[in-house]
Amino acid sequence: MYAAGRGEEGDPVGVAVRPDLVVLDVILPDGDGFETYRALRGADVDAPLLFLTAQDRTETKVRGLMMGADDYVTKPFALEEVVARVHVLLRRGRALDCRLLRIRGVALDPATREVWRDGTQVALSRREFDLLSFLMDNAGRVLSKGQILDRV
Repeated sequence: MYAAGRGEEGDPVGVAVRPDLVVLDVILPDGDGFETYRALRGADVDAPLLFLTAQDRTETKVRGLMMGADDYVTKPFALEEVVARVHVLLRRGRALDCRLLRIRGVALDPATREVWRDGTQVALSRREFDLLSFLMDNAGRVLSKGQILDRV
């Protein structure tokens, strides 16, 4: 487990550690948790994120969730509930990681045939998707033209 006491410390920790889960407050000693969240996503940290905060206004909750946070819990909270939510997010994160192929900012979901680059969905033809999927499945391997043509 790693902790950062300030938003400015969150980016380097998130990039260096590649966490399984991020728990973030909206109000940080040095600024805005939403900005820290954006910076983490911009640094390609795609771990599930739980906002755990005293900010209980509906607009603030909606903003956090619409930004892409996976859950939002307000203080005061029951510790058992937060632990249960953390378990759900970790379980969901492992399920998605098993399904998604990820290489350098590109994520490919074979089940839905969707591709994202740096968080933006990319439209590909069927053949383009099949080629990218085959290459990502074989990352780090040298493939012959024949192997590619046979598969794609």
